[in-house]
Amino acid sequence: CNERGDPLRLIGTNWDITAQKEAAEALLRSNRQLEAEKARASELAIEADKANAAKSEFLANMSHEIRTPLNGVIGMTGLLLETALTSEQRNYAETLRNSGESLLHLLNDILDFSKIEANRMELEEVEFDVRELLEQTVAAVVAQAGAKGLELISNPDPGVPAMILGDPVRLRQVLANLLGNALKFTAQGEIEVSLSMLSSGPEGCLLRFAVRDSGIGIPANKLQTIFEKFSQVDASTTRRFGGTGLGLAICRLLAECMGGEIGVNSQEGRGSEFWFTIRARCGHNQEEAAREACAVKYLSGKLVLIVDDNQSCRNHLQRRIEAWGAQVECADSGPAALQMVYQALAVGKSYQVILLDLQMPGMDGDAVGRVLRGEPMLQGTELVALATTGGNYGVQRAEASGFVFCLQKPVRRQELLAILSRGCGATSAEAPIRPTENSEETALAPARILLAEDNPTNQQVALGLLRKMGLQADAVGDGNEAVHALCQKAYDLVLMDMRMPVLDGVEATRRIRDPHSGVLNPGLPILAMTANVQASDRTRCREAGMDDFISKPVSPEQLRKTLAEWLPTKGTKQSARSKAEAKRTDQAAPAAPAEAAEVPVIYDREGVLQRMMGDRSLATIVLEAFLEDLPRQLLELRRALDSGDAHTAGRQAHSIKGAAANVGGERLRTLAWVLEKAADGGDLDLVRRSIPELEDKFQQLSEAIQQDLKAG
Repeated sequence: CNERGDPLRLIGTNWDITAQKEAAEALLRSNRQLEAEKARASELAIEADKANAAKSEFLANMSHEIRTPLNGVIGMTGLLLETALTSEQRNYAETLRNSGESLLHLLNDILDFSKIEANRMELEEVEFDVRELLEQTVAAVVAQAGAKGLELISNPDPGVPAMILGDPVRLRQVLANLLGNALKFTAQGEIEVSLSMLSSGPEGCLLRFAVRDSGIGIPANKLQTIFEKFSQVDASTTRRFGGTGLGLAICRLLAECMGGEIGVNSQEGRGSEFWFTIRARCGHNQEEAAREACAVKYLSGKLVLIVDDNQSCRNHLQRRIEAWGAQVECADSGPAALQMVYQALAVGKSYQVILLDLQMPGMDGDAVGRVLRGEPMLQGTELVALATTGGNYGVQRAEASGFVFCLQKPVRRQELLAILSRGCGATSAEAPIRPTENSEETALAPARILLAEDNPTNQQVALGLLRKMGLQADAVGDGNEAVHALCQKAYDLVLMDMRMPVLDGVEATRRIRDPHSGVLNPGLPILAMTANVQASDRTRCREAGMDDFISKPVSPEQLRKTLAEWLPTKGTKQSARSKAEAKRTDQAAPAAPAEAAEVPVIYDREGVLQRMMGDRSLATIVLEAFLEDLPRQLLELRRALDSGDAHTAGRQAHSIKGAAANVGGERLRTLAWVLEKAADGGDLDLVRRSIPELEDKFQQLSEAIQQDLKAG
């Protein structure tokens, strides 16, 4: 600046910030674009969720719409096959039924795969006997294996926990799929289904299932893709054996859903072993453990001989019996068995039980049995036949040959233990023999069924099946008619379709369970007959008060098995109460089924004794404690109602229901269940109105119990 302060020159530095400005503007644009993309992604996610929901609903609806006519096709064909037909007509009818069942399997596979891919597969967690499930799954294909002349072996390891918590339906699905494949691809030899425990800890156990066969095997270059969807070993296999290629893919996904994995070991021409693992928490069944311990004590140190030409069968039976404390020796033929028996007698020892396979080359089990029965020194030895379904020697032939006991292959562990312990001195009460599912002992006793079904074809199918089971059945076309019929006549059980006009099955069930509906027996078993496969549908059924489910299309085996759990069987007045009550407790379902043409009993004395394992003194303690405690529970319920506390009222009604169940108070339990549901739904007015009736039912039960206690 000069003396006047005028600027003379400017000194400074200039920077070009064009790039920075452009970068800032680009960043701003990028952020705005990112926010827009996030918003768009959020919209797309919402749309995808809606699409998935729509897809699931569509699958459920299509399942119902397809299964309904398919139920008619398979059911009516089954009834047709039981009529007098020419050989040509029977061939046509069997082809029709097989085609219908193939379509049903395809439909099930597609639905399952869609649900798993959409992450909508919901697994249950219930307590069940995993060894029993394994044996039941194997037993379901015994006839198929016998028809092909295959040896079928069920081999659960003795160290596996009896009870686990998991999804028995999905586990059975994987097992049945692998077992079905083994049967399909095995022309001769054997199939072994095994179960072992790989590890256990506080968080649960890791179980390994394996299905080993002696079939055609799989080429090494196909092993990596065998579990991919729509995968087959080759085109010729597809044409020869059929299949969609979805079965193993579904098995893989289900195994992963259950916390495990799946794999295969195979050599072409030498058979395959498919295995999978699951993770499960261990359960407990003290009653079953006590029964087994009572039977096992008779086997300790006893000598048992197994005679079977199949090494796998011998090994399995030997491991199982030795785990129960017995000494086991094995023979692979009839002559070898006789030599071992006489050598034992020569040194002063004898076998308590000899297991004889009836179907062996050369000298069969029947011939060995005839020789041994003629030996005076073997009068104390129990001879047990092992019969193969489909073979030349069955159970009837074994009985005709003089065998007191005959075990059906594959041998079930409970039946094996019962027969061995009885052969070693146990009484029939200490070692009861569990009847097989198809035995005469489990045949249904006469009962009256109400069928609620709007489809005329499905009505004919269900009515025809029920008649063949010796059951009387009436049919109605909607839920409203069902409620009206139950007000007029006492039925033993209701088969309720979910989707019907006028009043659907869910709402009809709610009305039936209402004690003020006029229904003669609001606590009778109600079984949903549904083609819907979504878990939400089952939840709705349970919440409405339904007890169990029969999926459509209805198969005779499934129908008979489910009915047997809720109805009396021949020779008994009560149903399979232990199963029924366990299921009702788990599902918060209503009272156990009543006797024919009667409302639930006031006091089920036999049921109490059965639950107490016949211990009268224990039953007395429980009954006296109940009489002393229930007045307090009724008082607590009244207090909760006075304070308007619905939660406590529901909990107290639940407690009364459980206490009544333990002492066989069927009427009291039924009403308590209804009041529990009402309280949980906030309907305290209904609970208040029903208190006098609840107290009256307790008074009736109390008098019946006191009379029983006085009688001793």
